Amino acid sequence: MASITEQWQKVQDDFYIDAKKHTHLLFKPNSTYAKLLTDQMVRGLSLSNSDIILDIGAGAGRFTLHLAPYCKKVVALDTSQALLGALERQSAPGTNLDIACASVFDLPLDFGPSSFDAISGFFILHHIPNHVKLFELIFDTLKSGGRLGFLEPNRLNPLFLLQVMFSREMTWEAEKGMFTFSASTTTRILRDVGFINIQIKRSGFFPPQLLDNIPGISTIQKGLEWFSPIRRFLPFVLINAQKP
Repeated sequence: MASITEQWQKVQDDFYIDAKKHTHLLFKPNSTYAKLLTDQMVRGLSLSNSDIILDIGAGAGRFTLHLAPYCKKVVALDTSQALLGALERQSAPGTNLDIACASVFDLPLDFGPSSFDAISGFFILHHIPNHVKLFELIFDTLKSGGRLGFLEPNRLNPLFLLQVMFSREMTWEAEKGMFTFSASTTTRILRDVGFINIQIKRSGFFPPQLLDNIPGISTIQKGLEWFSPIRRFLPFVLINAQKP
């Protein structure tokens, strides 16, 4: 009988085998939405141009290629060769990018201990079934003082349910984890594994269709992010932590 990890892997492989079906995952150099989320990750990880970063679940590069200018090198990790092929085709010659087609659970085999200054992931945690094992592997793969950052959907925001219901690029089987993902549970696991300086930040408001097509709307969004009555319902949750 297949393990939970093997079952999860098959769901992901079957879902992402055809990159052409997932145009929302493609890199768009002028996307305000992608730039805003990348900027948050950069600040949360305190990235510098000397850092080597691992981006887990890089997919077709929607955020990975926006990260690249902020560090020395990005290793783009994903299980889908189809999506990584799309990423490689979109990357400019000379981009400081390495591509690794592998499961996140093969991290020690592929990279060894203390390989990275930082590890990032955009909308990937809710796809992974075993967070204890994941964070233990990440802990070993990070250098001392290394940082992690994961950006996830906020399950309290009702728009994600509508997105899964009506988007042709998403399925309930592949995305159901976003409705059980808990920032508080993740914080506890990170603390138990040994991470310190754990921080949770919620952000966002408008969907990418508006952010990428209406000039100036990002300024309105920044104001809404500070409006405390709605803060716990904002669509994105950024989790940051550090290895001692």
